[in-house]
Amino acid sequence: MSKPTVFFSHSSKDKIILGRLKEAFASKTGSTIDIFLSSDGQSIPLGKNWVYRVQEGLESAALMLVFITPNSVDSSWVYFESGYSYCKQIKVVPIGLGVDLTKIGPPLSLLQGFNITSADSLNNIIKITNDEFSYKHALSFTQEDYVLILGSGVSNLNHPFRETLGYIDAIKINFRKSQDQLTEKPIDLIEKFEHYLKERSIEHYKYPRKIISKGLEINAPDGVYPEPLSLIADPLSIRSTFPLVCDVLNIGRSNGLQNVDIEFKLTSECDILEETYKISSRLYDTDMKIVQDGHFQYQNYIFKTGYYYSRHSNSSTAYLDIRPTENRADLFEIGNLLNLLFENKVIYFREPNLFE
Repeated sequence: MSKPTVFFSHSSKDKIILGRLKEAFASKTGSTIDIFLSSDGQSIPLGKNWVYRVQEGLESAALMLVFITPNSVDSSWVYFESGYSYCKQIKVVPIGLGVDLTKIGPPLSLLQGFNITSADSLNNIIKITNDEFSYKHALSFTQEDYVLILGSGVSNLNHPFRETLGYIDAIKINFRKSQDQLTEKPIDLIEKFEHYLKERSIEHYKYPRKIISKGLEINAPDGVYPEPLSLIADPLSIRSTFPLVCDVLNIGRSNGLQNVDIEFKLTSECDILEETYKISSRLYDTDMKIVQDGHFQYQNYIFKTGYYYSRHSNSSTAYLDIRPTENRADLFEIGNLLNLLFENKVIYFREPNLFE
């Protein structure tokens, strides 16, 4: 007997949250339901015609769940997909994530849906599929599941990098200047950092030249490196770990955040412009200023773009380097800069080939 298909209509910018929800839902229902999620890399394998596979997913779906978030509320694709399914007399259920469904307009407001604000409301997804397909799966989502899937409440939907979060692979903060800007030798600072973490009962694990904490890694490389000390943070948890990062920087440097590079390593889905004349053209009508070839200033941040090149894999990875001009950094200001670069196609997505 073939399994029914549930189509998760969503914005690809919410792929991290929806990917976690898909995995948890599949586990709770014993993988008795196929879930079509266009951004998961499984529903549409790499190299496949994207439009054709979405059409296939729509044709095979027996139920559509439409996830309305700040990213998807104005998405024409979400309205196209839900309208297509509704016209085929497929049940369409809007689900609010960080958006109150009572605040949205027709046509989706005309359909019966619900907001996810707790484990109980998360269990509505299982209840709907039970009713639709005559299953008897337990309503087993817990509050712990809710937090693991969505973060604290739906805090990731209010994340400073909300629109671009799914396209940031890692955030690396580098001490790039000569070692005399450090208050002590990097290897000695590792000991001082560990003492700081212990004092505050922050969970961590220490290696001779490395400290790993939740969402954060501090490295003091051995030998000659471009940076004598670096911090690597996961973008998903940066809102929580950034105060800790700032404290660590203030311990290790006499001038804190000034002259520290914050590198945003982008995912393989992203390309980035490098030429000054192209970037300045795309940002012509903004508050951006050229400070030197390849370097620009936006508000209190100097930034440059570039690629990491790998000789071994013959591949490249786009990155954005941001340096605060003051001894402070506001994640929401940096998030606005990232949005500006995406909106003006300085950072852009590698579009699927629709003609394969």
